[in-house]
Amino acid sequence: MNEVSIIGRIIESLAAAGPVALVLGGVCWKLWQQNLLLLTENKAQQVKMLRLAVRVQRAVEALAGLEAPAIEADLGDDEETITK
Repeated sequence: MNEVSIIGRIIESLAAAGPVALVLGGVCWKLWQQNLLLLTENKAQQVKMLRLAVRVQRAVEALAGLEAPAIEADLGDDEETITK
């Protein structure tokens, strides 16, 4: 089954259940879309905050004259490393 036929069957079922079910189904669908949007925005913010935290830690270590531990020396500023 493809996605279009599934959505068609859902709409038919909601219409058969009555107008209240149709409205509630629409509200649920809209909330689901908003949730997906918020999740993607949250992921982008987490990546930015992780980059900032790494840079702050490196700046503090540089000011304190400490060497970075071996595991953090491998952590680069490139996005592939940070997002994994």
